[in-house]
Amino acid sequence: MKFKFELKHVAQAVAVAAALSAPAAQAAVTDWGVHDFVEVGVMFVPPGAFDDFFKFTMPGTAGELSSVAVSNNLLSVLNITGGMVSLREGTYGDLIPDTLKLSYSFDGTTGSTPHTVTGLAGGFSDYYYEVSGTATGSSGGIHVLTSTLLPVPEPEAYAMLLAGLGLMGFTVRRRRGANTAA
Repeated sequence: MKFKFELKHVAQAVAVAAALSAPAAQAAVTDWGVHDFVEVGVMFVPPGAFDDFFKFTMPGTAGELSSVAVSNNLLSVLNITGGMVSLREGTYGDLIPDTLKLSYSFDGTTGSTPHTVTGLAGGFSDYYYEVSGTATGSSGGIHVLTSTLLPVPEPEAYAMLLAGLGLMGFTVRRRRGANTAA
């Protein structure tokens, strides 16, 4: 039995083997549904590049979000480098370009650094966070993303604030008048 190898078949086999052995970016998609007051995503990622997504819907009224991200680095065992968070308005996975609303980097020291974005569309609009980087630890890495929905003051709250300031001004003025008469 004779085998005939053509150069193009060898090249195709080498290309397939290289594609199968190349480290692919790890990706996970988490659906939070309608964003609650606080949402938390904790992801363990194996060594190599990763790209995780946390999709959600903003509730009824327009609002603000504040988020923090941190990698839990443990010497050379768990470590993430080049951590990046992006908040995008749009539906994750469709072919329509999405609008970047916020972007920031993170590492093992950024857990107390909040990033706030204002003027988000309400009415159950779709958004998602993209968290990416490279897990360089021997066991990969762990990252935590916390997203908090900040309340938007209602018009009644502004009216109460103005009424309170007016009463304080009236009281101060009245006291000044009483002090000058004495």
